Amino acid sequence: VPSPNQRGEILHCILKGMSHSLLDSEIVSLASSTHGFVGADLAALCNEAALCALDRYIKLSSTHGGGNTALFYKTDLVSSFSHLSVSSPFSSDDDKQHMHNTTLENDCSASGRAEQEAYLARESSLSVTIHDFEKARAKVRPSAMRE
Repeated sequence: VPSPNQRGEILHCILKGMSHSLLDSEIVSLASSTHGFVGADLAALCNEAALCALDRYIKLSSTHGGGNTALFYKTDLVSSFSHLSVSSPFSSDDDKQHMHNTTLENDCSASGRAEQEAYLARESSLSVTIHDFEKARAKVRPSAMRE
């Protein structure tokens, strides 16, 4: 059975391959609180924590309208055409046309920013947190304590 320091090293190795927001102090605390866990148990704990993060991501995505491919197309489209101005050869009032174009551009970029911020919030929710490990800890039992 690994010592707390050894469990910390094992966790560091496993967490290298994961997107997480754990501080070193949280990893040390996690290593200390996983008495009886062997390497396979720690791997199972990390997998369960990742599933908790995925569950959080899915719940957050469903409350914010799901997929975001439209967001990227819209944002790309707005940024691609933002330098263009639309003018009509039949229009005698260029100032009104320019005002309309500026308003349209601002409306699109503001809504695109809000959608992009929501997307980034959902993406950051995929990062495994200490709370995910706390939930996972309740589900994963150490093999050294099963007998």
